[in-house]
Amino acid sequence: MERSGRLLPGEGHLGETLSIMLPAAQKKDHFAELRPPFECTALLLQGGGALCAYQAGVYEALSEAGIHPDWVAGISIGAVNSAIIAGNPPEKRVEALRRFWERTTSDVFGNWTPDFLTPLMKGDWVRGLMNQVSANSAMLSGASGFFVPRLPSPWIHPRGSIEATSLYDASGLKNTLESLVDFDRINAREMRFSVGAVNVRSGNFVYFDSTTHTIRPEHVMAQRIRNTVAALIESLPDDLKDEPRAKLLGSIADRKVYNMVHLIYRAKNYEGNSKDYEFSRSSMETHWRAGYHDTVRTLRHPDVLKRPTNHEGVAVFDLERDGRD
Repeated sequence: MERSGRLLPGEGHLGETLSIMLPAAQKKDHFAELRPPFECTALLLQGGGALCAYQAGVYEALSEAGIHPDWVAGISIGAVNSAIIAGNPPEKRVEALRRFWERTTSDVFGNWTPDFLTPLMKGDWVRGLMNQVSANSAMLSGASGFFVPRLPSPWIHPRGSIEATSLYDASGLKNTLESLVDFDRINAREMRFSVGAVNVRSGNFVYFDSTTHTIRPEHVMAQRIRNTVAALIESLPDDLKDEPRAKLLGSIADRKVYNMVHLIYRAKNYEGNSKDYEFSRSSMETHWRAGYHDTVRTLRHPDVLKRPTNHEGVAVFDLERDGRD
């Protein structure tokens, strides 16, 4: 089963002081009775900067439901969330995600937000203005434990030097990851971990996998053959299915099936083009809660955790933006 990210219009105003970890009274009944009936549960996390606090809310809901991925994969800041998940034991993952997102976010207006600005947060225009101020602050000052502007400017550094390659210095992220992620745990392969990055020389993606192997056309062709043989064996009379040769073919031709669950961020009316670097604490909490509630609602669908029975062996689930339970 594969999952990425998705968001519905979230609740809350900029001035609200809300805990990322939802109170027990607000937890919804979305627990899985047994492990999902699939060989592998994979969590795929894309990039999106500050918006990816949504993914932490998604994982919190999955964890509460007893659904722990066998494989996590990510790019950009989705790779950071993936590393935190893979590099911690199950009971500590949500807390580690919370520590990361609280470390990298802040409220520009400090105590002014609850004391003075909250009454003004009634319209999208004002909320959008506050978000833009917060985004401008991140652009000029960076995000704690994540990135800071390069000073002096990269334009005055020698061509080809590391200082000349980017406008921001992300070395602080290395220290943050080392404090939150057990890389020995990742390299022990308790959970499969894959991340993608861009080769700055070629512009192409480079992938790193804890269990890397080379894929060839034969691998793709072999899956097609296995499905065909599996269908043939299923059509045999019951007495022939017990034949040793049929059993041998059946063990080789195990039919693979897949459920893909899309959870996609949906921008709110007040969010502009700067939303991916708007690192305010209140927006982060809103994104987190939205990811949590979207996942809870998705897990209530009766077929999400069932093996597909169609001929293709693939089922895709994608909640509508205005869908209801």
